[in-house]
Amino acid sequence: MPYPMVHFAIASELCLCKPTPSFLIGSIAPDAIHVRENVTRKDKGITHFVYEDKFPSIEVLKGKCLYYLSLHDDVDWKND
Repeated sequence: MPYPMVHFAIASELCLCKPTPSFLIGSIAPDAIHVRENVTRKDKGITHFVYEDKFPSIEVLKGKCLYYLSLHDDVDWKND
């Protein structure tokens, strides 16, 4: 994704409620890798969930998200 605004636009579409500032900041976090020295295109792929030059399927992403959510019983952070 070429620009932070693309991340913002996708985050706004994916958010089922009014996006919070934390949600929007998190949506551009994958591009923060650009400020690191000696970063390769492959390194950027890691922050964008790219594996072997391909994005994972929606089923894989959903499974990973559901797994992560199951690790944390504290409901408050899920509602932000």
